[in-house]
Amino acid sequence: MDNPSDALVAVEGQPGSDPDARYPRFQEYFRTSRRRLLAVWGRSDPFFLPAGAESFKRDIPDADVRFLDTGHFALETHVEEIATAIREFPTA
Repeated sequence: MDNPSDALVAVEGQPGSDPDARYPRFQEYFRTSRRRLLAVWGRSDPFFLPAGAESFKRDIPDADVRFLDTGHFALETHVEEIATAIREFPTA
């Protein structure tokens, strides 16, 4: 799969399937593809806890994981910081 969107379709599975059952497939994909990963996370997000962001580093040791002082709706409060992180993220 040379196209990242192909990989996403392969990992996501069929609509209506159990999302928890897909986690091992995501993790295996991350371990084997070694794609670059940027995760910008709200440190106070009550739904997606910081440990979830840190777990990316188990599968992709070079993952760029950043925490912002915000909650679940990080784009509403920190759009500039997130946009800058995306722009500065290496593309090669």
